[in-house]
Amino acid sequence: MCKKNNTIIKIALSFVSIALLLYLLFTFHFIIVRGNSMYPTLEQGNILLGKKMKCIKTGDIVTFKKDYTMIKRIIAREGDIVKISNRRLYINNTLLSNYYCKTNDMVMKINKNEFFVLGDNPNDSYDSRDFGVVYLNEISYVMICKLV
Repeated sequence: MCKKNNTIIKIALSFVSIALLLYLLFTFHFIIVRGNSMYPTLEQGNILLGKKMKCIKTGDIVTFKKDYTMIKRIIAREGDIVKISNRRLYINNTLLSNYYCKTNDMVMKINKNEFFVLGDNPNDSYDSRDFGVVYLNEISYVMICKLV
């Protein structure tokens, strides 16, 4: 009777383990950082755990596809006003002192399902200052944690 119970327990644990593994594989995604645009927060070779999410907040680090897959931080979202004046960047009239822009003066209201993204390393980042907004359907994953 004990051997039969042990076998049932082993089968049940195997089933639960496989189900958990499949859930993790289809829910989360491993991301390897390439480049230095998010330094010092993220460095070349860091491994991140990302998850598909519908609710994206200002400050989230996301991956998305433009010319290639990129990792950037959400700085502005629906309803925010992005302003570049004298090569300085403002979000809702608040100066982001570390960010200088190559582009001329402009004002942009971020619409529904649009995001303005920046790298944490402003001198080495190709981001919304260069290519404009990122659309919700372009965002692949939101970073959950840094593994390595």
